[in-house]
Amino acid sequence: MGMSGKTFLSAFQMGAKIYPDIVQSREDQIDRELKRGVIDLQKKKMETDRDIAATLRDREVIGMTSLNNLQTGYAALDMDDPKFPSQWRRLVKDNITGIGMSKRSLEGFNTIKGTVVENEAFKAREVAETEAWVAGAWWNENNAFNKITPESPPELLKEAGDAYKKHLQEEKNKVTRANVEATAEARVGVADQAKFKAFVEETGSTYNPEDYAKPEAKNALRVHSQLKEVKELVMDVGEEGMPIMSKLTVKPDGSGYKNLMSVKAELKTLALDQSLKKSASNRSMSEAESNSFIFSERMRFDNQIMDQMVIEEVSPSNAIVDGWIASKNQNSAFSISNALLDPKYQQWKAAADNFIRATLRRESGAAIADHEYVGGFKDYIELLGDSPGLVKQKRDLRLGITNAMRKASRVPWEDSVFHNRPLRFSSREQAEEFKRKRGWLPEGAKGEYYDAARKEYVPFTVNKAKAKAVQPSKAKAPKAPNPNVYKVPRRKSAIRK
Repeated sequence: MGMSGKTFLSAFQMGAKIYPDIVQSREDQIDRELKRGVIDLQKKKMETDRDIAATLRDREVIGMTSLNNLQTGYAALDMDDPKFPSQWRRLVKDNITGIGMSKRSLEGFNTIKGTVVENEAFKAREVAETEAWVAGAWWNENNAFNKITPESPPELLKEAGDAYKKHLQEEKNKVTRANVEATAEARVGVADQAKFKAFVEETGSTYNPEDYAKPEAKNALRVHSQLKEVKELVMDVGEEGMPIMSKLTVKPDGSGYKNLMSVKAELKTLALDQSLKKSASNRSMSEAESNSFIFSERMRFDNQIMDQMVIEEVSPSNAIVDGWIASKNQNSAFSISNALLDPKYQQWKAAADNFIRATLRRESGAAIADHEYVGGFKDYIELLGDSPGLVKQKRDLRLGITNAMRKASRVPWEDSVFHNRPLRFSSREQAEEFKRKRGWLPEGAKGEYYDAARKEYVPFTVNKAKAKAVQPSKAKAPKAPNPNVYKVPRRKSAIRK
């Protein structure tokens, strides 16, 4: 049965009257619950504060007890005793808990610790003791059948210490060598990038300069450089060298010519034969003169290669890593280390070896002993670690003995087999720099420098330096007569007839 409107209105009016009382009652209940919660939290805080205070009192008691024990033990120790460092560490370990100590006790411990640590004798003994312990641990790890024990004699301890110092030096040398190799690799990378950029500009290759790190790009640069070397030899011998150059065969992986060395050797032999025929047609030579002629040709050719490598900063004093690898294997007839060397450094090393063989064979006329070869290498060839003055001295010696050998052949340099190829410089500034060095670009010498703007090598000839014009001395003006001085005229003596 539905509610009538009058009944509904009466119910609504009654509810409106009691609603504020209901709301007020709920708010009062919430306030009572919140106040009760605050009171509970305050009670818990007071309990926690009491616990913390009790813990701090206990820590203070424990900390001060430990500090007193430490002070008593410390007073009984002798800082001049060699065993003091170990005794001090044991005393600290037994009495100092660190986090369990109170602030006051920890401050007292730090005061005593500061006195101990600042003592120089303690520092020295602690360092020595630590080093001895580390050396002993290293020794025992590497000498299972001869370990160090508390009963070990002093001689064994000294041997272990010396061995550990040597081990540390070797580790230091490894780090130094690694840094040198990393630096050299970075420098080689920069040089390779510059070479590849020049290759792209010179040949119009489809590669971009930033492609220099790609294997196929490196192969293209290597093939181009090797072919360039062969072309230079062909230019010396003329058309007879063309069939030899046609024998060049590229490796299956495209990383260069597999028969490069044999082709270059054949071209050099052809050049030597042409020179001998030319000299023989002019006059006959004795055996000694013929040998001097051949050896002087080899020596000048090798000198030119070494000079060019120095200009390109490929020498033991510049190529540190290559110099180190070569020096480790310089007395070996064959070594796989040659594959590790930079191709340019291989040229320098081959020229140096050939120069020494030519010099010693001319001097002895027989097979070259190993000790003679090593001695000759040290006398004539730049080595890793040589000072700039010694490097110049060795170069002057090589040039001098080469000219002396040529004079013994009685054949002028104009009749050479190997033409005196001009030295190549990376820039005009570099050419000027070497021109200022004595003995590199004398008057009449020919060279080439790379012009980046024109993207080609520009030939030049060193002219005679102009002498400074001498200013003619000005004629001195006659002195004006002194009006204060009176000259008495001399009387002419009578001449009697």
